Amino acid sequence: MEVGEHIEDVKPDGDPPSQNLRRLPNLSQEIYDSFIDMLNSSGPTARADLQACALTCRAWLHRSRSILYRRIRLKPLTNIEHFSEIYTPERLLPYVREVAISGCLMPHTYHGRDADSGLGLGGQPDHAWITVIVPLLARFSNIEWLVLNDLSWGDIETSTRHFLLTHFSSAPRVTLSAIDFWNSNQLFRTLQSFPRLAGLSLESISWHKANHSMRQLTRPEPLTLRYLHLGHTEFARYGPFVRWMIGNRDTVTVDEALITWEDTEIRSLVDLMRTIAPSLKLLVYQQSATLPGSRFATMNTQAAMPGAAIQPAVHNGGQAAALAPIHDDHIGQGELPHVVAPANILDDHAFGGFHVHLGVQDHDFGFDDDDDDDDDSDSSPPLELDDDEPEDPEVIEKNDEENTDFVREDEANQRGLELLRLAPIERSAIARILARIVWSTMAPFGIKLVCQLLSTRTKLFSLTLLFPAAHLWHTADWGTIDAMLDDATPRAPSGTLFVLALQSNTQVNISWEDLRKVMAAKLPRLFERRVWGVRFGKTVLWPGCTV
Repeated sequence: MEVGEHIEDVKPDGDPPSQNLRRLPNLSQEIYDSFIDMLNSSGPTARADLQACALTCRAWLHRSRSILYRRIRLKPLTNIEHFSEIYTPERLLPYVREVAISGCLMPHTYHGRDADSGLGLGGQPDHAWITVIVPLLARFSNIEWLVLNDLSWGDIETSTRHFLLTHFSSAPRVTLSAIDFWNSNQLFRTLQSFPRLAGLSLESISWHKANHSMRQLTRPEPLTLRYLHLGHTEFARYGPFVRWMIGNRDTVTVDEALITWEDTEIRSLVDLMRTIAPSLKLLVYQQSATLPGSRFATMNTQAAMPGAAIQPAVHNGGQAAALAPIHDDHIGQGELPHVVAPANILDDHAFGGFHVHLGVQDHDFGFDDDDDDDDDSDSSPPLELDDDEPEDPEVIEKNDEENTDFVREDEANQRGLELLRLAPIERSAIARILARIVWSTMAPFGIKLVCQLLSTRTKLFSLTLLFPAAHLWHTADWGTIDAMLDDATPRAPSGTLFVLALQSNTQVNISWEDLRKVMAAKLPRLFERRVWGVRFGKTVLWPGCTV
């Protein structure tokens, strides 16, 4: 719902209509504000409730508007004239702290007229409207959160890109979602434009040429993040991002992280975990091998799987809630307007309170195997832009070669296990670890990785293993799973809660007692330890207890 649809009830001077003014009990403003803040989490009626509060009395007006109009959402069909009238210093401008710009390029993700409204002739991205709204954007200052969504970066005018990255450079929170940056150089130009960065979310980003400069990947400035969200990628790999993040920095800290890893290039993942584990308090980790090099790169596991919700609740608020992708039409919880209500920790549709992608996606990384289609009429856009940071062509060629080198999954698994054996991660301080691994040849590495992150500070360790095909369930190395989890258990302190959830498309037509015996035979060491709570689908096999 666009702001402005209910503006007709607001006077030009900012006061609510006089007929709605009422005499209220003489309570402190703090009590009024607390009451209004509670309404922000009232679910589907939150917006209507807050609008009613804004019309109740002058004492409730400011707090209600500060929530209702905290975020401005701009799309191709936004009525700019109307917004220019209402976003003035006398009216709504002072309340805006978040700016979200959505290009509306993907028809299936929008409703009504917004669907494909960002496409021009021939179905090509048309971002000319962003240049048109620059005067409106220039009004906003003190922005705390910049959200850029569904954009083709190279189709935005160079001057407009420059404006976005300079005018909002002081924003401490940045979300980059479904953006095709064209090349990696532009991604890192964007990231280094925010020197006060304290929260970063990347979801479904793309780039097609690894032309980043060495200077971009060797930044010396400290990086201190309250949260980091690395979600599903489209045509991109996270290896260069990890190098940028570590750089030549003396300080790299992250409080809470959601990391989705789909690549067989695992050294970058280990380097990332080794770097941030000493500062992490919460880790949500997802692994599904989907990039070229993986055995199951074309497997689709989006089919519904049985839920596996073990009841203990986990952290429901704080900055980690900002790891969720954006839902434009939702008035959310607390100070995070886009966050949905937290779910049980192993619910299929929400992971630790965060919406995430559960399955393996089919990927097309732009590699064309049909030579007959190659001709001079290729109309694909150029991959280099005029404002790319310069670099030696030989360096770019080497980067590109590395970017297209995909290790086989079995080799990646062996390399990863050996790397963790020779140089284990020893300085983890993570209190809550929630991991979800889609079973594949590389799954043992993923299990070993999260097990090494257990520490004397760990209070919750939850591992979900998903088996998208029957043969994966039957051929899984249960002995290795059993040994890894059992060996890791003593690393945690007394009182740690251990959870193992097993999900499979395999039909099980045996009694609970027989299923329990089967799993006890597959996981004898865990069964004997009697610490782990274990489920198969929705069936509790043994409840577990704290150590």
